[in-house]
Amino acid sequence: PLVIWLNGGPACSSMDGLFIENGPFRFEMDDDLNFRLKPDPNSWHKLPAYTLYIDQPVGTGLSFTTAQVYPRNDDMLNADFYYFLQQFLHFHSDKFVDGTAMNRHLFFAGESFAGHYNAIFTNHLLKRNAYLRHGDVRIPVKGAAIGNG
Repeated sequence: PLVIWLNGGPACSSMDGLFIENGPFRFEMDDDLNFRLKPDPNSWHKLPAYTLYIDQPVGTGLSFTTAQVYPRNDDMLNADFYYFLQQFLHFHSDKFVDGTAMNRHLFFAGESFAGHYNAIFTNHLLKRNAYLRHGDVRIPVKGAAIGNG
């Protein structure tokens, strides 16, 4: 499956999840008080699942826009997220797409305000699946896990 991890906030970077909670590496301090990246034996990518950490809304963490247009409501968040996910699936179609549909199950996971994001993104994807535009990939949402929503 593909698991999309979103941190909450709003505007809290999903790099928290990547490097502190469930990603493949952890920052650990060595005896000289220097931080090093070390493999995390309990990482979610060992489920086995592809795990995608997304900084959103745009402008959060490492995400950026050259247009300097930032979402101000859920409709704009949905449009940005859908566009990103479609582009991601087209770019990685060899791993995730057969014809016009995802060939893997999609799960959302996250914490805090991601409880809101996961719900609105799932609803938006389900609606868009019913009315796909030419070239869009059908995205089968199978579930969500929300911690401390």
